[in-house]
Amino acid sequence: MNTSPPNNIEWIDAEDSCLNIFCEIEAFPWGRRYLWAEGPDHQKFNFIRLLDRDIDQGSFDDIVNEQSHYYKRHSKSLNVKIGDSLFTETPKVLANFSPMGTPLVSVLIDSSSLSPPEANEAISIEKCKDKADLELFIAVNASAREWPLDHPVYNGMRASFTNGGAEEYYLLFLNGEPACTTAITYFNEKFNSALAGTHKNFQRLGLFNYMKHWIAHEIQKDFYVQLNEGEASFAYYSKLPGAKIVNTEYGFTASGQ
Repeated sequence: MNTSPPNNIEWIDAEDSCLNIFCEIEAFPWGRRYLWAEGPDHQKFNFIRLLDRDIDQGSFDDIVNEQSHYYKRHSKSLNVKIGDSLFTETPKVLANFSPMGTPLVSVLIDSSSLSPPEANEAISIEKCKDKADLELFIAVNASAREWPLDHPVYNGMRASFTNGGAEEYYLLFLNGEPACTTAITYFNEKFNSALAGTHKNFQRLGLFNYMKHWIAHEIQKDFYVQLNEGEASFAYYSKLPGAKIVNTEYGFTASGQ
């Protein structure tokens, strides 16, 4: 078994990582591939996300097998996510893994296909400028996801923000109350939209779509959204004029116990 990672893979483990690097990774299904050897994602499992279209079956098998001692030693789960552009069929090394949830679909949106949102005096959108703004962002997002405020993703955001990370964090306020979040990262001439969340007190009011339209017109660049096929947002975005599905990502998991 090959014990050295391919040259174009990033290995990050809990000892030398640094959550700011975790947060700044360009984790797009149409880009590179990444490996979190022992976290920090969710602290319950090791996470391998393979995004490189050039990876071969043997290298993939080696990467998965190399991680077995990590997740088994810590009685964690090992989660693997692969894009449909990587292999023509499910790799044999995943035969003992279970499918993990519904596939995640990446849709490229033509920003010109989105009409500007109608002016609404009750709504304002602001980019997080300081740590206090970021904590508001985290509180709203945590309510939407039912995550603790010290979740590794949020700790990573804090570290990245402090170190001048590339992400931009936006908060939507409804009647002065923080209600909805979106983070963006630029990717060449486009941007990726992530960490969307609406506070549990403000859900099903159309705030998520309002915010997406506002950001698309504010930035005036095409952008990617990652959605599950069963979401109402997927039906909306995938049917917009010029929208393209660029990748579908499948997840597999195996227990270390």
